[in-house]
Amino acid sequence: MEMMKALVGLLVVLVATMAMAQDVPFSDKDLESEDSMWSLYERWRSAYTVSLDLADKGKKFETFKKNARYINDFNKKENTTYELGLNKFADMTMEEFTSMYTGFKVDAATIAAAEGGGGFETFKKNARYINDFNKKENTTYELGLNKFADMTMEEFTSMYTGFKVDAATIAAAEAAAALAPEPEEELLDVVPASWDWRQHGAVTAVRNQRPCGCCWAFTTVGAVEGAHAIATGQLLTLSEQQVLDCSGAGDCIGGYPDRAIDFVAKQGITQAVNYPAYLGIQQTCRTNPNNPVVKVDGVGTVPYSSEAALKNRVSKQPVSVGVSASESYVLYKGGVYAGPCNTSLNHAVLAVGYGTTAEGVDYWIVKNSWGASWGEGGYMRMKRGVGKEGLCGIAMFGSYPFKRGVSVSTHTHSSSFQEEADTSTSTSRDDDATTVASI
Repeated sequence: MEMMKALVGLLVVLVATMAMAQDVPFSDKDLESEDSMWSLYERWRSAYTVSLDLADKGKKFETFKKNARYINDFNKKENTTYELGLNKFADMTMEEFTSMYTGFKVDAATIAAAEGGGGFETFKKNARYINDFNKKENTTYELGLNKFADMTMEEFTSMYTGFKVDAATIAAAEAAAALAPEPEEELLDVVPASWDWRQHGAVTAVRNQRPCGCCWAFTTVGAVEGAHAIATGQLLTLSEQQVLDCSGAGDCIGGYPDRAIDFVAKQGITQAVNYPAYLGIQQTCRTNPNNPVVKVDGVGTVPYSSEAALKNRVSKQPVSVGVSASESYVLYKGGVYAGPCNTSLNHAVLAVGYGTTAEGVDYWIVKNSWGASWGEGGYMRMKRGVGKEGLCGIAMFGSYPFKRGVSVSTHTHSSSFQEEADTSTSTSRDDDATTVASI
């Protein structure tokens, strides 16, 4: 019975596939005996120039007989709108045919979206959550129906986050913090009360990582762009795609910013215009040795779990930090974000400054890589001064490139960097970026 069901599916496919082809005609007489069936099989084989060894020929003959009988019975039915025939697939089982001649695939997420199922259900839940949250009094920020509003947290984190830190780094940082004196007082007295690197020519336009968990590459590039601009006066848009392809520090399911910065120290990174455009997928490294590169002198780390230490470092340069991106974080629209979130770091962003609102709320200025339509033009203000680890763990693991001075390698004497007077390159790589950072 199961074989007959399979044959029905197979032979319907056969007719649709071979509607214009000439099949081998036969009648009831050809099916009367084993000998007559064998003669029909040989005639069919001759028509389609099939060549088989003897062992395989016997197996194929059995399948051919079943298909021939099925075709004959089907074509005797009345009121059908099509007919079947002994075409070139007539000696194949359905399993053989599908393994060799079919191959269409569609993933579950696409099906759910097309059916209006999972995406709509998630959207409804998020819309209600946003509405309920925004009705609360005394909050410092608001949520909105941004481009992630139809995604579950599982879907979102698998596609748009990816911060990683290894166990050895965690252990070393915790050990150092346990032995180090508390730096709060001495650091708070030596840094400006507020600072914004966007206003000092050290931050390029917001970009969009798309559904690829390579936030680590974007925060690395942002940190290097800032360090280079501060050291040389040149604000250059560098290539995240090159870091993703060539650094070995991660992929589209996560990576390590400190390792990526170390790669830039050793190998350098070129401008975005000198490397294939960002696509949101990891590809083979395609570095052109003739292109000039920016290099840094090494990678530094901010003392573990100290907002004061992070403030001190951010006053000197943009810093790559890890955060825990929660549901409210993802749906953030504007204001000073205050949680809820935990300290299970899963996303890398760039801390580019800090300040205080007119109401006295201290905050960090964070550059994200989810496009300029997210948050406040692609940025978020996160509440500052909530404890050693910082809100969402922002002060736990910070890394930065250090650059003692000009360190630009031009592998050919004719190549040189140009200062960027516009942001067309970075804007074109951001699907929804319509504004650029103020510098």
